[in-house]
Amino acid sequence: MKSMRNRIHIAFIAILCMLSACTDTDDIKQPDAPATYSMQLEVTLTNYKDVATRATTYSFVNNDVVYVLFTKGSTTIKGTAVYNSTTRLWTITSSQSLAETYDGSCRLAFLLDAGSTTQNVVNMTQQTRLYTDDNAVYEFSGNTVKVKGTLSPALGRIRFRGASGQKCTVSGLAFAYSFNLDSHTLNIMSNKFSATCASNGYTPYYYGVFADASKRALTFEIDETSGYRRALGATALQPGSSGYVIIPTADSHQGWTLINLKSGDTITYPSVGTPTASDVSVNGVSLTATVTATGGGNIKGSGFVIAIHRTPTVSDRNISCGTATSLSAQLTDLQAQTTYYVRAYATNEAGVTYSQEISFTTDEEQGQAETEIDRDGWDSDDDWNDYSNDNVGLDRETYPDDEDWN
Repeated sequence: MKSMRNRIHIAFIAILCMLSACTDTDDIKQPDAPATYSMQLEVTLTNYKDVATRATTYSFVNNDVVYVLFTKGSTTIKGTAVYNSTTRLWTITSSQSLAETYDGSCRLAFLLDAGSTTQNVVNMTQQTRLYTDDNAVYEFSGNTVKVKGTLSPALGRIRFRGASGQKCTVSGLAFAYSFNLDSHTLNIMSNKFSATCASNGYTPYYYGVFADASKRALTFEIDETSGYRRALGATALQPGSSGYVIIPTADSHQGWTLINLKSGDTITYPSVGTPTASDVSVNGVSLTATVTATGGGNIKGSGFVIAIHRTPTVSDRNISCGTATSLSAQLTDLQAQTTYYVRAYATNEAGVTYSQEISFTTDEEQGQAETEIDRDGWDSDDDWNDYSNDNVGLDRETYPDDEDWN
């Protein structure tokens, strides 16, 4: 019995040892907890070119945030540094502890006018300015991080000039809608947007890149189917560049190409065939014509112009046919025996086209014939008594003298 108790005791001790071995903390990898350090930031922030209203360098203000991505061997450690303007020091919180006496490379990011921030993402708007340095360096010793680098604009910026209150819808740009703190990369999306010129004639600045870097083009919409498009130069919207574009209009769009937004084809002037005039009458005519080509655009108006002088335009009498391409009109209010000049016309986004000119002359008006009494010889017959016709044998007493036939 005693031998049995000894064997049980030994087995129990063995089990305890096994349990102890399974829970040895030296064999379990514990995740690093966030660590907080003091940070010295020695950076220069270069601003956008052509900035007349502010310095080309930036002075950090209270609660400014710089995001740091440390490289520790093959591992990256993200950190968030917040500035205290009173102490002029930064406090940085890193996702993991940094190694003592370790020097390495890091990436920096600083955003102005950003949106909300989550654990991994900073939300951005079209007016968010992003400054980065992918080649910064750091030193870590004695619970203090010293970071050196140069923050530069990561996006180009552009604004638009026009009349005060003028609105425009623009496409061809891509904007960053978020910044990933784990990888220090941008999430970019292309979309059209609307802008309005302020009282100084300029829209706000927009920060982004070209949606298609190979084309580097902007498009200003006229309507849902047409717009003005133009490719910009190689320096436009480069990171750190700053510039403006004059909004094209129907009256002023030199350098811009009118295009069909659905097909991408260039829109040219429409073509109109020579009109015909038929059934010409004293005060009427029938006119017909055909729009032979739309020019790749949409017919906005068509019809005839008519005048009694050569080369009539829409400022003369305009007989509208709406947006038809087969034109016809019946006129019934013309002047008789008058020559008229006629041209057909059609208008699309590019402008108005006139056909060759024709002319016609209305008929002469036919008046009623006037009935006159031939009084030749009657004036001498004032007195019927003087009239003689021996062959008739009139009774002169029957016809008294008539003083006046009138």
